[in-house]
Amino acid sequence: MDKFNLKSKLFYLINVEIQLHKILQPNASFTVVSADLEWFGPSISHEIVQIFLEFCGVSQIWLDFFDRFLKQPIYYKPDELIRQRQRGVPISHSLSHLFAELLLFGLDLYIYQNTDIFIYRLHDDIWFFNSQSTKIEQAWTLMNEYAQMTGLKFNEEKCGSRRIQPSNIITNVDELSTNVILPSKDVKWGLLTLQSSGRFIIHQETIRPLLDEMKTRLTNATTILEWINLYNKYISFFMCNFGQCANILGTYHIEHIIEIFQYIHRYIFPETNGNALIILTNRIVEQFPSCLTDEICEAWFYWPLTQGGLGLKNIYLDLYSVQQYLLSKKMVGFNQLSAKDAEKYAEIEFEYKQAKKHKKFRFIAQFMHDDETFITFDEYIQRRETHLSHWTAVYTNMLAITPGLSPNLTNIFVDHIEIFRDKSTHMSSEKQHRMKKDSDSYLEWLLCYYGEQIQSTFSQLDFIDSENLPIGLITLMKTTNIDWNNESKEEE
Repeated sequence: MDKFNLKSKLFYLINVEIQLHKILQPNASFTVVSADLEWFGPSISHEIVQIFLEFCGVSQIWLDFFDRFLKQPIYYKPDELIRQRQRGVPISHSLSHLFAELLLFGLDLYIYQNTDIFIYRLHDDIWFFNSQSTKIEQAWTLMNEYAQMTGLKFNEEKCGSRRIQPSNIITNVDELSTNVILPSKDVKWGLLTLQSSGRFIIHQETIRPLLDEMKTRLTNATTILEWINLYNKYISFFMCNFGQCANILGTYHIEHIIEIFQYIHRYIFPETNGNALIILTNRIVEQFPSCLTDEICEAWFYWPLTQGGLGLKNIYLDLYSVQQYLLSKKMVGFNQLSAKDAEKYAEIEFEYKQAKKHKKFRFIAQFMHDDETFITFDEYIQRRETHLSHWTAVYTNMLAITPGLSPNLTNIFVDHIEIFRDKSTHMSSEKQHRMKKDSDSYLEWLLCYYGEQIQSTFSQLDFIDSENLPIGLITLMKTTNIDWNNESKEEE
């Protein structure tokens, strides 16, 4: 599983834990902390690595070998003297990952043994959360203590905390942090910021520098296909960093993303009130004066490149399909399970009474005391997070990514879906597997919305001979990454 998928799963997990806490402990706050180590790789102490390896029982011959590996000679420029590395590990080496994880595992264990708080970590990107603020404060204090002992340092700009307000308190005040002990910056995931309400939102001012960059690049694009490729890559980047919708996020998140994309288009294309097609049409007319704007149908802009269109991404089709799925499915949430607890308790109590007659308690032993008496209802609901299957089922379902709702297609369109898939350019197998379902859903909605327009304009859906298309160029264009200036951007 790639790093982006792991980071997404962590994002969903945090949201699920926040919502679960609001139901189980409505009178208590919930604190989330994120942290990042500053220059982690170059900061790793060779002496500390040796201490850890020795503690793990590594023999002296291997300790000497690892020490030689860490202290290998290096030089930065051809005309400079060769020097010996005194700190840090070589980049992109298996042993470097081993030593780094050794130090970080020590951090995980140190915090867990002293606070019972489990650290969720993606290499040196650290997240932890709990309803007990004293434990959170203790964990953060111990993390800084551990960093100081091992010669590491936390990046203050990337460390943040957020106290989630109790669900029975209604206020517009957005508290930045629990207190002065915890880091004062915001808790962020991608381009999302965690609020004290427990929701992640996108601040318009956060994305404006990226929009200015996008606008400049689109303006400087020299060809139509370059313009479209830049537009599609930026839209894909924003979608990745806005968080793919999972069941726990619900309609609120998807509607929020729709609003943000509307804002993005209005900001990038203010002269057309956010209409990218008008901008693209004007460019086509400018480069090809013989083309008349009234002859260019809207569907052709969005039609796949491999099918003779321009391949402009219509992000609203993806968002609409997910929104329609959420609206059509009545999902069971944590707030609906309290009523079901009483029903389940009554069923188990009945089973207990039946089993008591025959002294066979095999299947309900977990709900009995040592003296074979049945637990009370209060004791029963205390086991929601450990023993109750209906809570487990909802928890698992909330973590699942929300699929798009497929449209109702006519037979002629269904037949062309397979043609679309066969002619689509191929990505790496891992990425193709991850995006296959999303791609299929997008193609279906593309046919549903624009199929009739293409049919009426060109008299057929496959109006171009694929042998005349530069498939190699299309593949290269789709797989070539943008040279991002901002290091904070993440590849999808």
